[in-house]
Amino acid sequence: VQSLNMTGTELMPVIGISAVGSRGFFPVRPILRFEVPFTFAYSDFSSVEGEYYSLGMSLGAEYLLILGKLRVSPYALVGATFGTFGLGGSEEEEPTGTLGHFGVSGGLRLGYHLNRDSVLYIEPGFMAYVGLDMASIIGPSLNIGIEFK
Repeated sequence: VQSLNMTGTELMPVIGISAVGSRGFFPVRPILRFEVPFTFAYSDFSSVEGEYYSLGMSLGAEYLLILGKLRVSPYALVGATFGTFGLGGSEEEEPTGTLGHFGVSGGLRLGYHLNRDSVLYIEPGFMAYVGLDMASIIGPSLNIGIEFK
């Protein structure tokens, strides 16, 4: 989930996938992340053109520390969201893609090895994405997931 701003309690659900390059025993590892925020559910991301549907893409790095079964990984990412407006406005107009946001995020991934091939993690963080034609997304984030090797 992501907070839409620092003053309110509006949270936006996000679903995504993250790929971490882990070949070898190097502690600094690249991260590529794709996310689909549920922007269509909030009026801040709607206009006369319709609801806004987006895909976020981020690229960055993490530093992995392994402490027994516990994994600690601070990370930093740079990213953007790309999207299109859905139905609304004039029906004869084709939906057009747009660059919606550009920004940075960072945080700390805390993982616990369930077994040799899977890690359960929680990832508190902070993100600051400036809206180019719409509301900005600035505030804390919280990811929860499972990692498979």
